[in-house]
Amino acid sequence: MTSILKAWWKSNISHTRVMVFILTLIFKRLHCYFLNQSMFMIYIREHYI
Repeated sequence: MTSILKAWWKSNISHTRVMVFILTLIFKRLHCYFLNQSMFMIYIREHYI
């Protein structure tokens, strides 16, 4: 399985772009998640504490 992946990795020229795209997607999702969490925490702090 890993040898197939390595062969694909070497043959595919735009793999770095794909990786960057995937990483940016993950980062944006995490960023949105953490942003929502912090906003939620601020909301709770203002209203209940």
